[in-house]
Amino acid sequence: MSRTSRLVQVIVAIVLVASSCAGGGGGDVAPEVTVPIATELRPTPDGYSFPNFAASAVPEVFDDADLSAMFGEQACVDGVTTPCVATAEAAAWARMVNQSRLAGHCEGLAVEAALRFDGQMTPPTFELVNQGDVTRQILRGFATQFLPEVQEERDQWATRSLREIVNELGKSFSRGTNEYVLGLYTPRGGHAVLPYAIDFETQDVAIVRVYDSNWPGRNRYVRMDLTADTWSFSFAAEEPTKDPSPWTGIAGDIDLASLDVRSQSKCPFCGEGGGALNSVVVIRTSDDDWAITTTDGEFGAQTKSSDVVEVRPILNGLV
Repeated sequence: MSRTSRLVQVIVAIVLVASSCAGGGGGDVAPEVTVPIATELRPTPDGYSFPNFAASAVPEVFDDADLSAMFGEQACVDGVTTPCVATAEAAAWARMVNQSRLAGHCEGLAVEAALRFDGQMTPPTFELVNQGDVTRQILRGFATQFLPEVQEERDQWATRSLREIVNELGKSFSRGTNEYVLGLYTPRGGHAVLPYAIDFETQDVAIVRVYDSNWPGRNRYVRMDLTADTWSFSFAAEEPTKDPSPWTGIAGDIDLASLDVRSQSKCPFCGEGGGALNSVVVIRTSDDDWAITTTDGEFGAQTKSSDVVEVRPILNGLV
């Protein structure tokens, strides 16, 4: 059976003024993965027991305390962090995060599950309850997708083949770490999952096993045809092998974002070096019938990344 999908596409349109992002995209070429490989992470006990959730499901919001925790005194008026009163720029960024999380927190759930596993934190993630500090950490993990360095790393991985992505995951797994969150994109929206194992259906068809926050404790996977450079993923069906309408895509509709780049990212709203800041518009829509107008023209759903506007789905996919 399938759950009724409540997925509403949420898009960020970034009006680019200045860009000073760090590098990323995997560094050295990873050795080819030809045999199954896995870390010790499993959806139980290393994923959350509660499912991906809408913003309305919890009282917590992304606020001044979260800005201070992520960016320190730069986010606070006069550099005072106890208590922090967000600067105007920081408060605007927080509003953007809160608008973006209305329809789910899959990115935050995947990021925090990976951080807790790699950090060997206790108690096990599966035992945590969605409230207080647990929820706040998920919100902060969700917010990292808006860091320019993370977006640039994702853009770089979107230019790679599926084989290169599988090889990079295998390189991470060989160290026993879950370094990457995997982003999946379709016209219906975006979703983030946490890869932890690679199996092979055939020599050229990889099964990337993932923790999917929409299905706590379940075995979920992304099927990748490494020759055709295509992938499929059961987003809404309880039984993945019987999904009548799985998500499908090609290289370019899938990417990686590492924990390492997130931890090294700079404050996105502080205007370091005196540069101007980008403008961000959050668009919540069920179709592609939208547009924004700037002094450089009109831009819509089919806009490709340019020197003026960058359009990207938000990773929040809630079943």
